[in-house]
Amino acid sequence: MRGAWSMGILAAGLLAAVPAHARKFSKPDPELVMLVQQAEADKSDFTDKYDAEVWLTDMSLRLAPLVPDPDQRLKLLRLI
Repeated sequence: MRGAWSMGILAAGLLAAVPAHARKFSKPDPELVMLVQQAEADKSDFTDKYDAEVWLTDMSLRLAPLVPDPDQRLKLLRLI
């Protein structure tokens, strides 16, 4: 009985801590947002279209176990 009560207190404490922790990260840093947007807009990473396609294909295959949908994988990889 004592173990169940302790587990209940522990679970309640963890559940109460999650929203407090989540609120801390609710608003992203504006400078970081700006840098990510600039990086997304910069398409100069690959000077050769063939190199870009090879990289996308290779990375897509590596990411397949984690992201099964091919369209989602390519969308994600184009952001990187």
